Parts: sequence; C-alpha cells; structure tokens
Amino acid sequence: MQAIIRNARTSATSPRIARAQLPTNISISTTRQIIGHSHALSFAMKNEKILNHPILGYHSARRFLASTAAEPAAVPNQNASNTSENKSASATQAEIAAPVRRKISEVAISEVLKAKHTLKWVEPVICSVSSLRDAITTCIDCGLSGMMVVDRDNTISDNTRERGKVLGMITSRDLLRIAAKGFKDGMGAEAVMDQQIKNFMTPLNQVIYARPEETIGQCRTVMSKLGIKCMPVLSNGRVDGIVTQRDLSDFGLEATDRGGKKSFLRNVSERVGLSSNTSMAEPPIYMQAHLALEQKPLYANVGVACLPHPFKTENGTGMNHRDFGPHEFCMDNSLSEDAYFSTKVRLPDEASGKKKDMVYMGIADGVGSWRQYGVDPRDFSHLLMKECRNILLEAAADARRGGDTIF
Repeated sequence: MQAIIRNARTSATSPRIARAQLPTNISISTTRQIIGHSHALSFAMKNEKILNHPILGYHSARRFLASTAAEPAAVPNQNASNTSENKSASATQAEIAAPVRRKISEVAISEVLKAKHTLKWVEPVICSVSSLRDAITTCIDCGLSGMMVVDRDNTISDNTRERGKVLGMITSRDLLRIAAKGFKDGMGAEAVMDQQIKNFMTPLNQVIYARPEETIGQCRTVMSKLGIKCMPVLSNGRVDGIVTQRDLSDFGLEATDRGGKKSFLRNVSERVGLSSNTSMAEPPIYMQAHLALEQKPLYANVGVACLPHPFKTENGTGMNHRDFGPHEFCMDNSLSEDAYFSTKVRLPDEASGKKKDMVYMGIADGVGSWRQYGVDPRDFSHLLMKECRNILLEAAADARRGGDTIF
C-alpha cells in the first residue's frame, strides 16, 4: 500500500493519472484510498512552498484531505476483508482530522502566558526607587495589573536579560491603597505621589506565584481563595511573566471575539450608554432587613477561659496519667504555650466617629516544638497578647483625653 502511494506521489498530478497506473489486483477500498491521496496531492502541489518539501507536502495533503474532502460515495463491500479495511481507513482519517479537545481549566499556564506574549509583549517590571507617580503612569500606559519590583543596580548574572534582582511585587490595587492611606493621613498630593514603591510592595517571601505546568483551573482556585487578581509565573528561579484573571478568561477566544467591528456591533453596541433618568435600585428585601439589624447594638456576655494540657508540669508534659503522676490536673495558665486577652475599651467608631464601648479579644497559639531549639514558646505568645492589650488601653486613654485614635 505504501509503495503504491509513493508511486502516486511521484507521478500523479490528477486523479486520472493515478488511477491509470494502479494495478488491477487490488481491492476497491485500497483503490479509493489511493485516489483520495492523489486528490489531496494534486491540491498540495499547487502550493510552491509545500512542493519544495515533499515530506511536508505529503502530510499536509493528508490533513487537507481529512478536513475538506467530501465523503466518497458508498461502494458495496465484496467481503469481510474489505469491511475491515474501510473501518481502518476511516479510523485513520478520523485520528488525523479530530483535534485533541481539552477543557479550558486543564490548559497549562505556560500556554496562557505564551499566547499573551504573542499578542503583545510588555515587560511587567518597575524599578524599586520609582515613585508612586511613575508606577501609576506605567500601569496605565502598559495596561498592567501588577508589576515585579526590581533592583536595577544588582546584577545577578552576565546575561542582560537577567539584569535586575527581583525584590517584590506591587499591583494596581496596592497603588490605590497607598494613595488612599496618604490622603487619609493628611499628606499633600505631591508628598503622596513622591513616595517610593519599595516601601509598600509585597516582599518576595510573601508573593503568591504559579508554576508553568499548573493549570488554569488551579490558578483560578488560588486567585479566588486569596482574593488576588494576578500571579507571577516562576520557572527555574526566574519570573517568566504575570498572568491575570483577564488573561485566564480571554484564553481560547478568537481574535474576532475579542475585537473587531462585527463583534462590537453584535456584543457591545446595544449596551453603550445610560439614559439620564437612570437611578440605583433599592436593596433587596432580605438585605433591607439585614441592614436594619446592623443599626441595632449587639449585647453579649463574654467569657473566656484558658485550659492548659491536663498533664503539663514545669518539667514537661506527660503522655498519660501514669507519666503525670498522682497530682491534680494542671490548671496553671502560666504553663500553657497558648495565651489570650479580653478587654473592654471606649473608642471612637470608624463609621460615625462617636465613642462606643467595644470588646476586643485575641488568641495566640504557641508552638511547642520551639522547645527543641532551646526557645520557650510562652515568651512570644504571652508577651504578644500583653502588648496588644496595652495598645488598646493606651488608645482608650488617648480617647478620654480628646484624641482621635480609631481602630
């Protein structure tokens, strides 16, 4: 069969020539396959680029045959062997024609990043000494949702593409928070815009990142759970790029769906513009009841207790009652690695500014394994809760003196 097809490739420029050179002792199904290949080859030979590369031309012609050729007319089967040959030929064409179908959620992030960079390449970086003004301008001009903050003066390799050590990450949402905090603290517009972003970026050890082999579904889950809208893709210690929620939603869409006049007229034109009489709707009934309850104070009795391990002693913790010995169960909170505080203070409310009684509580879970490193875990948890309580008491004292401390 392969020898016959090779002969057809070398001399057949039309179905007639290929049919004239066929032996007379082959089956009808085999004849149909050869004639089909000659049809595809005659089309492929019209393309000069394919003609110059015979192997590429052969396979391209087969793909063309599977995707565009009409189904041949039915021929009665003469015997069982013809039937099996027809099935195998149909299966071969189906394997060539049918693309591998995948769910969008199963596509690797590396493919999303490649498609993004193919459409438009923008380096998502900014220098650590840049001001808030520069960062906002870069975000708007380059259409970025997040940027990696780099130190341009720190060369980590001789490769110029790797020049600049990554220090952290900053997003457009972070820039809004910086500006809002500055104006809330009473800073002037120039002072707010002149702040360096390295003082507000997410440090490198806290950046949530993705790996190239991870899927769209995995990244969507992480973004939704953590409430973030962009993640850098880390590969072999280098950031290949940043993927955003928009990149994930746009992947798989054709260019005509993302833009173009036809798409605009079909999907956008009827949704542009609001009338001058447009107003906001009232909250739903169930939300009205919820909002009404928020205006009423909540009264509750607060009680706290800390129970250490019942077999804990100054020398350690027993595994069972026999190890603990003939003693009463431990009730000494000072032996517990955990700590808590609960205090009632009168502070100005953030919404109304009026002073209200508020109850603050805190819990610190001590890490008992620190003992093996010679560190008493009680030192941190107990002192942390004590310091939190002192801060609240100082704020309450400041409010009594007329201060405006708000928590």
